[in-house]
Amino acid sequence: MSRKALINDSTGFVVNVIEHEDDSDWTIPNGHSLIDAVGKGGPGDTWNGNNFIKPEPGPLDPNDVALKVLEDKLRKKEPTTLADLKEMYRLRFLT
Repeated sequence: MSRKALINDSTGFVVNVIEHEDDSDWTIPNGHSLIDAVGKGGPGDTWNGNNFIKPEPGPLDPNDVALKVLEDKLRKKEPTTLADLKEMYRLRFLT
């Protein structure tokens, strides 16, 4: 069994990484290829024909930043208000 990346042939996008036996009767979906991915490549990467390329991280969402600040406050056992807890709930579950 070996680790293989399932690549969309038209985009080079790594759709998934699987354990695959070469003698398996599983059929690769049309428009896709399997590339050896032992120790490299993962879902969300791009295959350029020679290497796996990790995506550039996008800008941080302000809600994610605010939630992290509130969670860090709790983790550090800093004083937390009811308003902080309500805001954390809103950010975590309602946005």
